[in-house]
Amino acid sequence: MTTPSTYPDLWPRPAQAPPSAVTEMNRLFELSVKQSTELAAKDARIEQLERERAELTLRLDNVMLEYCPDEMSAEQIENWASRQQAVSPERQAEFDAICPRKDHP
Repeated sequence: MTTPSTYPDLWPRPAQAPPSAVTEMNRLFELSVKQSTELAAKDARIEQLERERAELTLRLDNVMLEYCPDEMSAEQIENWASRQQAVSPERQAEFDAICPRKDHP
């Protein structure tokens, strides 16, 4: 019976990549990590810009509602209305203490 130690050329050897292929694989891995990092930074910037745009849209809609409500589109009014929040009873009490409403007893 033959054993690997007696006839080493008859047994499969583990595949080894040539040094140039290993270097290329390492370079490609580093490149993919760099690109992933850049994409994450770009995604964060896009999210920041979307938040800023939403804030500017809110400010514009508020100004338009105050000065030229007849020129607002139905979509603008719907967007403005969807961002309104109910005032908590505590905040309403604070406001009423400062500015009592005439129509409220």
